[in-house]
Amino acid sequence: MIGYGICVLFSLTKVYAQVEFVPDTVINKVIILENAASIEKNLGDCMLLLDENADLPFVVFHNASGTQYLKLIFHPGNSKNRFSYFEVGSTNDKPQKSRKKLNKTRFQSFTTQSGIRLGMSKQEIVNLKGSDYQKSLTNKIQVIDYKIDNIKKSGFLRRYNMPEYTTRYFFQKDILIKFSFGFEYP
Repeated sequence: MIGYGICVLFSLTKVYAQVEFVPDTVINKVIILENAASIEKNLGDCMLLLDENADLPFVVFHNASGTQYLKLIFHPGNSKNRFSYFEVGSTNDKPQKSRKKLNKTRFQSFTTQSGIRLGMSKQEIVNLKGSDYQKSLTNKIQVIDYKIDNIKKSGFLRRYNMPEYTTRYFFQKDILIKFSFGFEYP
């Protein structure tokens, strides 16, 4: 008879997996950066709503209850309804004033494909996005930035033919109060 042995090793050390930053490009599974068809289908033709008096033209939408906003930023030279940068925040912290009205949507809130939403803690964001970020502090608001800026090494940037992608998370008392992501204007 041949005996079989099982050897089990226990370790008291913890193994931490390094989380690699993965960029967000989608809000609520349907509003997609650089994708005019997704914008038109879910928000309509936004070009007539653009506030063109800002440095970069933009349009602002509210969630259904009016407690959150989604700001879509248009880069000059882009094609119709192709927005390159998104910002989500609480309507308590109003976005840059627009001469155009704030438009309501059917959405209850605004969430990225990786699950980022207002009210999360900084640790929850770091758990999802990794620890390779830059941080700053301004007026008691902590900001953490993630950036992809090497087009030679980034298939993501090459796919969009963009030089830089940035995402920023704004925290007050460790709670996410605003976030933005997308492609920087070249």
